[in-house]
Amino acid sequence: MKKRLFSIFFAAISALLCCLPLSAAYLEAPNPPDTGYTRAAVMYHLESGTLLYAKNPDTRLYPASTVKLMTAILTAEHFAGALDTTVTVSSSAVRSIAGNYIQLAAGERTTVEALLCAMVIGGANDAANVLAEAVSGSIPDFVALMNDRARELGCENTNYVNPTGVDEDGAYSTAADTARIAMYASSIDIIAGIAGERSYVMPATNTATERTIRNRNYFISTAITDKYRRSDITGLNAGSSMNGGASLVATADNGSYNYLCVILGASTDSENIYSYIIASDLLNWAYKSYNYSAAVSRSDLICEVPVRLSSGADYVVLTPAEDIDFFMPKNFNVNTDVRVDYVIENEVLTAPVEKGQKNGTVTVYDRTSGEVIGSTDLVAVSNVDRSEFKYRLNQLKDLFIRPATLIIAAVFAAAAVAAIIFTAFRRAHG
Repeated sequence: MKKRLFSIFFAAISALLCCLPLSAAYLEAPNPPDTGYTRAAVMYHLESGTLLYAKNPDTRLYPASTVKLMTAILTAEHFAGALDTTVTVSSSAVRSIAGNYIQLAAGERTTVEALLCAMVIGGANDAANVLAEAVSGSIPDFVALMNDRARELGCENTNYVNPTGVDEDGAYSTAADTARIAMYASSIDIIAGIAGERSYVMPATNTATERTIRNRNYFISTAITDKYRRSDITGLNAGSSMNGGASLVATADNGSYNYLCVILGASTDSENIYSYIIASDLLNWAYKSYNYSAAVSRSDLICEVPVRLSSGADYVVLTPAEDIDFFMPKNFNVNTDVRVDYVIENEVLTAPVEKGQKNGTVTVYDRTSGEVIGSTDLVAVSNVDRSEFKYRLNQLKDLFIRPATLIIAAVFAAAAVAAIIFTAFRRAHG
């Protein structure tokens, strides 16, 4: 039952992600920040899925440490409810480890949860390899699983070659695909929870004492520098590689809304890591430039529809079943920048009509791009009772115009005419 519920949840999230317009036209607020020091960036409002900013969203780049988000997803799914499972580190998992690692040793025994924390918080490549083998038995099989899941999430421009993100030929992803994966990862409680921790103390194992692992996301941890620290950041992944440059996947909560910012291929120099600077600028810009506004309200009177056989009013007003709110630039003018169209199902209704009865749809479009902003049912704003007198009169009318009734009447008429003729004939020859 638990697996079935998880499958339903995954299918729902996957369907949502596959519909996200990650590289479509969007409503950009004025004066976005300079993003010249990164090759690609996307910015999202998470509650609505609204794309706020995009730079080269579909350009294929080295994914660097963002790869670990997929490794975390597959681990959390495979060991759901069993994160305390003990695994033994193999020699193949820790052979020739490059980049960041926590010096796991062959034969060392630890839990899946400890390894997951070490990878998500500390970006440990050796932990990622051990988890890959724990899930699939081998790293190549795990990589195949990673690519399968990426396709399921709607990622058409992503190819993994290892579970760590260390640069290898053939590895690529995009800011748009990374956003899809990050959105799904942030919906998994264990990943979202540990990604926001400043540090993690990994319990002692059979071969090592406790390890204190600092978060590699400088938005969260101040262990190395407090230059980029922000209190609104809740996760999710940060790192770099020689070919991929600085990468950052930042989730943020400003107390009102939640956001996702993905930076790929950012520059660094002796003083700055531009992935943090650009993401911070984009977040500040979004906070001051966007809010929710109602394009259509449930109180709006869209149209009137005639009602037959009513006892009182001979029409009913249709209104939207729900507000159509959308997250938009504060300078966006609902009165001039959107188009509202509606379609009526029945041009004339027959009483009784119930309040809330559907009779069409109303759709809101961005007037410039033509894209659909939202749609909802059109429903009756009030009840319209039936007139029993009109109803019975209409029944009689219907009775007399029915084909069967007309045929019977014709037969009776013909019989009457025949009877008259027959009677006249008898009298004439009587």
